[in-house]
Amino acid sequence: MRRFITLIALAFLLFAFFTPTAAAQEDNLADEKMFAMVPMIHLDFKNFFLYQNDRDFDRGKALYDENKQTVGYFATTLTPALTWNPIEEVTLQYTVQIGENLWSRNDAEQRNPAAADVPTFLHKEIWSSVRLPGDLFVQAGYKHVNDPTRLFLDRDIGAVTLGWMWDADAQWVRLSFGQIPDGVFENTTAELPASEFEQNNFENDVFVYAAESRLLAGSWSLNPAVFGLTDKSEIGREMNLLTSAFNAAGPAGPVALSFDIAGQWGLHRNGGIDNRDVDMAGYAAQVSARMMMQHFGWRLNLLGFSADDGDKNDLLDTGFTYSGFSRSSTVVLSENELQDQYDNLDERVAAQRAGLFLADLRLSAMPVPSLEFFVSGGYGRVLETKNLDDDATVGTEINGGVVWSMYHDIVDMTVLGGGVLPGKSGAMVKNEIDPEATDSIYYGQALMGVHF
Repeated sequence: MRRFITLIALAFLLFAFFTPTAAAQEDNLADEKMFAMVPMIHLDFKNFFLYQNDRDFDRGKALYDENKQTVGYFATTLTPALTWNPIEEVTLQYTVQIGENLWSRNDAEQRNPAAADVPTFLHKEIWSSVRLPGDLFVQAGYKHVNDPTRLFLDRDIGAVTLGWMWDADAQWVRLSFGQIPDGVFENTTAELPASEFEQNNFENDVFVYAAESRLLAGSWSLNPAVFGLTDKSEIGREMNLLTSAFNAAGPAGPVALSFDIAGQWGLHRNGGIDNRDVDMAGYAAQVSARMMMQHFGWRLNLLGFSADDGDKNDLLDTGFTYSGFSRSSTVVLSENELQDQYDNLDERVAAQRAGLFLADLRLSAMPVPSLEFFVSGGYGRVLETKNLDDDATVGTEINGGVVWSMYHDIVDMTVLGGGVLPGKSGAMVKNEIDPEATDSIYYGQALMGVHF
C-alpha cells in the first residue's frame, strides 16, 4: 500500500512539474504571439543603365572640357525596408537605400569611409508608431512626408505626427510637425553646428507643420490638407508659406481618375528690392486618368503651376513652390520614373519661377499579361517668358519601349529609348554655354528591378 501511495505521489509531482500553470500557459501564448510578430522585410532592387548623347541642348563641343558631352553610366541601388510589430500596438520602421552606386565611381573595396568613392548608404526612414487608447496614434522619427498632391512637399524628413484613425484605419485625421534639413545656415557656418549638439537651436531652422485628413466617399478617396512652412535659414529674411492642398482619387467606370489642386500664400520678409517684404501667392493643378484593359491601356496627365511675371518692383511673387514630383510619364521633362536624374526640366523651370504647363499621354499594348509595349509623348511650355525667351516651348518628348514582368510581378525588365526636341525656353534653363542652341537630345535606358 505504501508503495502504491508513493507511486501516486511521484506521478503527481511529475505531472505538476511538466504541466504549466494557467498563468504559465498565458505567458507561453504571449511569447508565441510575440514570436509570431516577426519583422517583415520588403526589398526594392534596381540595376539601371543610361546613355544620352548630350547633357544639354547644345551640341557645340566645349573646348575646355571635351569629355563632358555625353552622359552614360550603370548604377545599382538596393532599398531594403524592415517593418516590425513587437506588439500589435507598436510599429518600428527602418529603410536604408544602398546606392545609387555607379559602377565607374563607387569602389566596393574602399576602406576609407570618408573617401569620395566609398559606396553610399542613405538611412531613409527610421521611425516608430504607437497606437494609443481611443484609436489615437503617435508616430515620430525620420519618415517620408508629402502633401496629398505631392506637388509642394515630397521628401524624407524628421517629423512627429499625432492622429486619429477610424473605419478599420481606412479614414484618419492627423497633425504633423517636422524639420527640413537646412542647406544655408547649418552647413555654411564656421563651426559646423550639425556636429555639435550645443551649437544647434531653433533660430535658423526650416519648420513644416500640417493638418491632414483622408475621407472616403463611396469608392473615392478625398484628401484635404493644409501645410505650413517657416524658413528661417537666411538670417533676417524669414519666409512663411501656407499651402492648401486637395487630392481626390477614384474610379469613373473603367477609368481611374485623380485630381490635384494646391494654392499658396505667404510672406518673404526683406525678400524684395531695398529689403522690402514680398507677398507670395501661387497655385498648381493636376489631372490624371488611367485605364487598363486586357490588351490595351492608356495614361493621360495634365500638370500646370503658376508663374511670376518677373517684375521685382511689384513685391508680389506668384510663382508656385514646386516639389519636383508629378504624375507625368515623361523622363526628361519631368522626373524619370525609372531613375530620378535630379535635374529635370520642370524643376529648372520652377526655379526660374516661370510656371509650366505639361501634357503627356502613354499608350500600352499587352499581347500577354506579362509583356507591355508602350509609346509616350509629352509637351511642355512655360507660362511666363519674361525671364527666358519669347518662345514659350520647353520641349517635346517622345519615348517608346517594352516592359517584361515575371514571377507574379516580382521581377520587371524595362528597355526604352526616346528623345527631346527643345524649345528656346527649355534651352535657356538647360544649356551651359549657348543659351539659344536647340539641338535635340536622344537617349536609351534599361532597368532590371526586383521587388518583394
